[in-house]
Formats: sequence, structure tokens, C-alpha cells
Amino acid sequence: MKIEGTNFSNKFIPPTPDPNWELVAKADHYVYEEGRTARINHDIYQVLSREEVAQVQRMVDQFNNLTDEQYRYEATFDYADESVTTSTNSAACQNQSSHKWRWFGLQITVNECLGRKIIEGVSNPAVTAFLTAIAAIKPLGGIIATAIKIHLAIYKKWMDWASDYCGNKGFEINATWVGIITISRVCKKNG
Repeated sequence: MKIEGTNFSNKFIPPTPDPNWELVAKADHYVYEEGRTARINHDIYQVLSREEVAQVQRMVDQFNNLTDEQYRYEATFDYADESVTTSTNSAACQNQSSHKWRWFGLQITVNECLGRKIIEGVSNPAVTAFLTAIAAIKPLGGIIATAIKIHLAIYKKWMDWASDYCGNKGFEINATWVGIITISRVCKKNG
């Protein structure tokens, strides 16, 4: 029996990215960040239409308009938990995530320890602390925290796949300025 989200061998197939996220993926090769400023390389017009470049420009403008208070280039959070073991490894691990602003929005990297707890469900104290910390990141954190709570069933297999694909190193949660959420592999840079 074929299970939804799998091929006929029941091997998980990650969801198809939202078309708006595909725009981000194409544009990412032409947008560069220098500290708090993002700029678009003019060569972007070779791969994107004027309307698409205008969308990218709006995202870049939002990144460039972050206030000092909103912009914490990279912050790492540790979440205490009484049960410091993962379900896949009996060695102690520390629940961690880090976030950084990117030109397209917010990128959150979750380590395997915290990632497993998120995949298992939002009732874990470490997950609750994570969602509270993420919700406090303005202006996109609330959207991400709500999306994870509401859509965990949709994202669960995707998060699991992304982490397993990279040798159980966790995954990234990405959110664009327009609220598109996607999960990606931490090792995606080279494959």
C-alpha cells in the first residue's frame, strides 16, 4: 500500500516547493548580503522576469529596512530539557537552534536533538520554549511558530527526511517575508 508523500516503494518524497519559494531559490544566486545590506546583481534579469525581480526587490527592501533591534544577525538558543536524550541516540544532547535574517526572510537552523522533539510533537517543554523564542523574533517569528504548531503533520515527514538526508544533523526552517514556510536540508549547499 502506497502511503501519501511516498513513491510506490514507500520511500518518502519531499513535498514540492511552493512556487514562491522556487522564486527565492532562483534569485538566491543573484542576491548577495554584505552584513545588513542585501543587493541584487543585475544578471538576475537573465533568469527572472521584471515582475519576479520586483518581488525579489520587495523582499530585499524589507531585509534592508530591519531595525537594529529586529536585526540580530545570528542568535543561538539553548533549551533546557529534563530528558536530554534523543529517541535515536542514547548519548546526551543539547537542544539548540539558531536564526539569522536572510534577504528573503528568516532562516532557523534546528539541531538534531531539538529537531527530533519537534518531529515527535509540540508538547515537549523544549519545543514549547523553542516556539516561544521563535514567536518573539519580529516581524516573522510569530508566523513561523504558528505554522509549525498548525502544520506539524504536514512538515513532520519533511523535517524527518531533511535531517536523515544530512546524517541526522537537523534541518532549516525558512520563512519568506510573505509568509511562505519551507523546510530544507542543512547540507543542501552541495547536493
